Amino acid sequence: MKLAFKFLQQHKIHVIALAILVLMSAGLAYHKGQDLNWDLLNYHYYDGYAFVHDRLSYDLQPAQFQTYDNPLMDVPGYLLIAHLHPAVASMVIGATQGINLWIIFEISLLLLSRIIRKRSQAYVVSFGIASFSIFGAAFNSELGNTMGDSLTSILCLSALFFLMRALDIGTKTKPHKTGAKVSLLLRIAAFILVGLAVGLKLTNAVYAVSLLAAGMLVRGGWAYKLKQAAIHVGVAGAAMAVSSGFWYWRLWQMFKNPVFPFYNGIFHSPYYAPVDFHDDRWFPPTLLGKIFYPFTFAHTQSVAADVPFRDPRFAVLFIVLAIGVITYLVLRFGFKRDHLLSSVHRAEWALWIFLGVSYVVWEKEFGYYRYIVAIELLTLLAIALLVCRLIKNIYTAGIVMLAIFIAITVRTIPMDWGRIPWQSYYFGPNLREQLQSAKGTVLTAGQDPSGFMVPYLPKGTNVIRIQGNLTYPPLGGTESEERLISESVAKNRSQGRRFYAIESSNLMDQQQAALYKFGFTTGRCVPISTYAGQYLFFGTLHYSLCDLDAQ
Repeated sequence: MKLAFKFLQQHKIHVIALAILVLMSAGLAYHKGQDLNWDLLNYHYYDGYAFVHDRLSYDLQPAQFQTYDNPLMDVPGYLLIAHLHPAVASMVIGATQGINLWIIFEISLLLLSRIIRKRSQAYVVSFGIASFSIFGAAFNSELGNTMGDSLTSILCLSALFFLMRALDIGTKTKPHKTGAKVSLLLRIAAFILVGLAVGLKLTNAVYAVSLLAAGMLVRGGWAYKLKQAAIHVGVAGAAMAVSSGFWYWRLWQMFKNPVFPFYNGIFHSPYYAPVDFHDDRWFPPTLLGKIFYPFTFAHTQSVAADVPFRDPRFAVLFIVLAIGVITYLVLRFGFKRDHLLSSVHRAEWALWIFLGVSYVVWEKEFGYYRYIVAIELLTLLAIALLVCRLIKNIYTAGIVMLAIFIAITVRTIPMDWGRIPWQSYYFGPNLREQLQSAKGTVLTAGQDPSGFMVPYLPKGTNVIRIQGNLTYPPLGGTESEERLISESVAKNRSQGRRFYAIESSNLMDQQQAALYKFGFTTGRCVPISTYAGQYLFFGTLHYSLCDLDAQ
């Protein structure tokens, strides 16, 4: 008890900052309302449920190809939604996401305390950066929801913080052996965290690459740097195996592809086309478009996401960085002065390398805005660092920073993945009663989300998706995959099970054609009343539970 009190006394400002930022995040999550995003309805809820109840080999791809994502990240969300009031579940998730803001506060304090002489001023500026960071178009849109980008970002940002601390104290020279050991331990912690993040969500590989690049700033010659890089890779790989190895092994046993259906151009699973899946919708088509992609986000558009949004923070960073580079060049070569970069230390260089490499790799591999939550959260800090170096008077710099942050916040329009006013139940008040007649095998078709209904089906009922985003050529629809579906349907037929279908109002003809292909026609249908039909950003869905008759 005494130790805990002493810790709170010594670190009370940090603890108070954590409490305020976490409460702020939870409060905003509540204010935004009940989330019903497509991913939640399709697979986040189902995947968590399927892992807890061991349904991977019992159902067949009810959540489409996302059925095979690592479910570990979805288990907490499933348990919260299944057992708590929707508002409480969302606030718990939002509070957890608020830890990101606290890490931004700590990273800001680490860097700004070198530039701002008064510690109290550094605290104020750092807290301001963290507070305004909550309004980013991607981070703000995910508050209280289960998408995972702003949950795994906690690991990625913590990894960056530990690496910065390691670079701040690290040395390999003999007089500082203790410092070298502490540096190594901090770097190991950093790469454990980023490795865990990659295992939980593969898109975080962007941050593993950038952290590895920043890790090359470790003190020492190139031979030493390369040795440390090898250690970093090994540690991250081991951590990734901890958070995902069990899942990769199971997918390998089932499909001969540990990350099925991704990277099938390498693994050649017979159950998916031999291609490496890329969603080409988000890639800028020209070199000029790639260079100035940040300016695309500055006006309302849906070029970099499924839904419209606007966020000028990357464009502002681009402009302020350009001003900084021009100022440096003028001072360096025009006036023979180099004060802009003279006090930049390794931890700050690590931030810039992390930001730059993350952005470049992200744009090359994904181009999808939601996947850069971690560096979105770091942009205001980057802008603040540049302003503090360009404007030496801290009060003037503070006013400029505040004006920029307010302007960015006012201009930002977060993504809207689909929210409704708070209800007493997450997906509907009596889903279990509505689905109780489906005692047998339920077939689904089309690409609309229906995985969220599986946990409410009667015990013993299994689900087979006969058509979805795994079965549409040229991305899927292989003979082996179709045979797997046919064999699963035939097995259930041979067991004398009754067949039902969950149908949606979108592309009904296509769904019924898929059912006909497997020898079924739709009989009596009963509407399913669910909140999910209200959410879609592209329209309203109506679901029905239908009896299936053999042809």
